[in-house]
Amino acid sequence: MGGCISTRNHRLVPILDEIGNFDTYYAPDLPGRGRFHGLGLRLFDQRTGLWRIWWASTIGQGQLDTPLVDDSMTDMDISSVLMSSGDGV
Repeated sequence: MGGCISTRNHRLVPILDEIGNFDTYYAPDLPGRGRFHGLGLRLFDQRTGLWRIWWASTIGQGQLDTPLVDDSMTDMDISSVLMSSGDGV
């Protein structure tokens, strides 16, 4: 995964010896929703080969969503899912 990746509105930080990562997102004016803050937490289960991905956001009033579980996600896939997700991020 490498080191921390940061842009103006997104920050990705590897955690737990790189078996997971934590993202924060900010959009000053998300179309149809106004100001938006969100986060994603991804953890890789080395025993099962599965990723578990949790989201929380201002849209969901800070509630942590039920995790998405997937065995085929790459770093690029994860970014795509997060950017297109409706309620999570």
